[in-house]
Amino acid sequence: MVIESSTRVVAVTTAERCDRCGARAFVRTTFAAGEDLHELLWCGHHFAAYESKIREQAVLVQDERDAIDATVPPLD
Repeated sequence: MVIESSTRVVAVTTAERCDRCGARAFVRTTFAAGEDLHELLWCGHHFAAYESKIREQAVLVQDERDAIDATVPPLD
């Protein structure tokens, strides 16, 4: 299945949680099941643990893990 280019990618928000553990999500994945699309959200460490399998099967991976460092306040 191909996702149409008109499909809008929305940033992962701070309110969204990992479907595996409930931590803040930094990765949104989309999987095809027949004609339907299903979305799963992942925290950084769970996505890293399953990344190769997810990338093999997902039709879309929106990886925003680079924002993880931006959420940590600098040390004074």
